[in-house]
Amino acid sequence: IKLRKATAEDAQPLLAVLIESFPEVGWDMARLEKSLLKAPDVEAIYVAIEDNKVVATASVRYLPDRWPDEGVIHWVGALDRVRGKGVGRALCLRVMQHFAEDGYEAAMLETNEFRKDALKTYYRLGFKPHVEDESHHEIWERIDTWMRESGIIV
Repeated sequence: IKLRKATAEDAQPLLAVLIESFPEVGWDMARLEKSLLKAPDVEAIYVAIEDNKVVATASVRYLPDRWPDEGVIHWVGALDRVRGKGVGRALCLRVMQHFAEDGYEAAMLETNEFRKDALKTYYRLGFKPHVEDESHHEIWERIDTWMRESGIIV
């Protein structure tokens, strides 16, 4: 698997990855352009390539008004056939390298509690929940318990 920045020719396969990764979102080309390709806060989109095909993605996002000292790892997704093979981890590390190259020393991301495979990756990379909504404390306590009971974290 090779990692590189996405090009204009990657739009359709990138869309396919996002549709498969986030079926609840309702991705289409208009949303892809608005949320990633033409989004002013997205500096770079990285893709993972296997057999000359885009199989996963993660993006570099900066939101200085909300998180002035942190880069945001954005829209991490992979085709089912490469999940569990470390591709998401590799892309997250590449995005964090991009942050470091831009002078950022911290990274953050947003996710959902039902994305168990992604949560494993994020926890193993050292990410911890930052709960902004009081109603989410119980959810993240359950996830933390699940991670510990599963041996994912100690």
